[in-house]
Amino acid sequence: MQVSVFSKSASKVSLPSIKQRFEEGLERYASLVDNVLVRLRDENGPRGGRDQACLVQVSLRNGQTFVVKELSESVATAIGGALTRAKRVAGERINALAKKRRRQESARRSAEPIPEQAI
Repeated sequence: MQVSVFSKSASKVSLPSIKQRFEEGLERYASLVDNVLVRLRDENGPRGGRDQACLVQVSLRNGQTFVVKELSESVATAIGGALTRAKRVAGERINALAKKRRRQESARRSAEPIPEQAI
């Protein structure tokens, strides 16, 4: 799993610590996640308010990609919220794939002919 972090206001945040936070947060899914792209930005400049954005794009090894976005008054809160959402969505997508695989395998087994000895 490769994690990349981009920010125009790098002075406010430590990019290596954000990278580590996402690597640790998504570690459970590391074998199924190909790439994580984290973008931090101030939506409306110096005006203040709930404008700190953390946009996370996660690419799974099966080709699926999803994006989560969190807006907050602070960068740290936006990062935490985006990481929580990314973990939840990754878990949902991976569980759905596993469920689909189990259903396909079950259907394949039920379609196999029954050996004559079992009859």
